[in-house]
Amino acid sequence: MCFFETPQTILPNQKTASAALDLAKAITKALAGVLNKIPLRTLADPSEAPVRIPARLVLSDELDYEPLQFRIVSLNSGELPPWLRINADTGELQVSELPALVQPLALRVEFLHAEGNVGVATCGITPDRLEGPTAPWTELTIPIVQRFSDASLCPLEKGIREGLQLHFSGVYDFKQQRVRERSVGEWVDIMTLLLRMLRTATCANAALATSHRAALQQGSLWRTP
Repeated sequence: MCFFETPQTILPNQKTASAALDLAKAITKALAGVLNKIPLRTLADPSEAPVRIPARLVLSDELDYEPLQFRIVSLNSGELPPWLRINADTGELQVSELPALVQPLALRVEFLHAEGNVGVATCGITPDRLEGPTAPWTELTIPIVQRFSDASLCPLEKGIREGLQLHFSGVYDFKQQRVRERSVGEWVDIMTLLLRMLRTATCANAALATSHRAALQQGSLWRTP
């Protein structure tokens, strides 16, 4: 029988681990805020990127793997509107029509593993039209990128920083120093990926492959809006 044993005398870089955790907390807070103001029109528009609720938002480290099922319930124990549902496999919120929603709709997304419900995220759908530079996710990108870019506040190792910047460039143009306009679904997907990368950065070193290094020089792996 063979097994891997974590070395007890060589500890990982604690500065990098701490910086990654702090940045992950900032992204988690931003995601929670954005998912409480999901524009109804975005969910109803088939041309928009889907909005998927990330389980990582609330699951603890030992439970941080993809749920077997996603489920939504009303926040106030009432009935959900018939036009709203969630994809039980992917966590994508789906709207069958554009209803006359006047007040924001609050809901709970439950994450289920084999042992049952292991986490709950509070989300909200708003009738407000949120887009462009004043959209909440666009505004929240700026302080997150500023923290990431400040090496004194966020002392990450070179390989980890390069890998993160490659995906941060999906929401921020580092050459032009401006936020890229993304739909809420695209923004949530990119930030969720960054969140997982930061979790990995707390316990592992990273380096870019040659193909990804070329993409970093070009500016982004993501489609340019």
